Amino acid sequence: MNLNQLFDQQAISSLIKIGGRQEWVSQIGGGHGDATQIGDGMGALTQIEGGYGDASHIGDGMGASTQIEGGYGDASHIGDGMGASTQIGGGHGDASHIRGGMGASTQTEGGYGDASHIGDGMGASTQIEGEYGDASHIGDGMGAATQIGGGHGDASHIGDGMGAATQIEGGYGDASHIGDGMGASTQIEGGYGDASHIGDGMGASTQIGGGHGDASYKETEWELQHR
Repeated sequence: MNLNQLFDQQAISSLIKIGGRQEWVSQIGGGHGDATQIGDGMGALTQIEGGYGDASHIGDGMGASTQIEGGYGDASHIGDGMGASTQIGGGHGDASHIRGGMGASTQTEGGYGDASHIGDGMGASTQIEGEYGDASHIGDGMGAATQIGGGHGDASHIGDGMGAATQIEGGYGDASHIGDGMGASTQIEGGYGDASHIGDGMGASTQIGGGHGDASYKETEWELQHR
């Protein structure tokens, strides 16, 4: 179906262009929500049955924001570059990419939780059925934060490098990687406990069925002096 056919069927409730160049703003059955693009470049915004939520791209470049059945949540890309924010059935949660680079934030049936990437680089944040928990990547580099069925817990990567934080059915616990390097933190059915990697290097922390306990890796004084 082309754009003219969509207009003929009155499927688009609003099509707005603010700024210069090839900006697209599309809203299909968007309810009370807004689909807006402010700035220059090839940014694209799509809102399909978006309820009260907003799909917005603010800034320049090829950023894209897509919201499909987003409820009250927002899908937003703020900044320059090729960042993408996608929210599918996100309830009250937000999927957001803030700043430049190729960061991506994806939220699928995220409840109240947020999936967010803040910073530059190729960081990714993914939340699938995360309820109240958040999946977030803060900083530069290729860090990834993934939360699947995470309850109230958070899966977060803070810092640079290739650190990864994964939480699968984590209850109230958190899975977090803080620092640089290739550290990884994994929590599977962790109850109230936390799985965390703090510091640089290749340290890993894994918690499986941990109840109230914590699984953590922290650099020793010798490691700090000899890295």
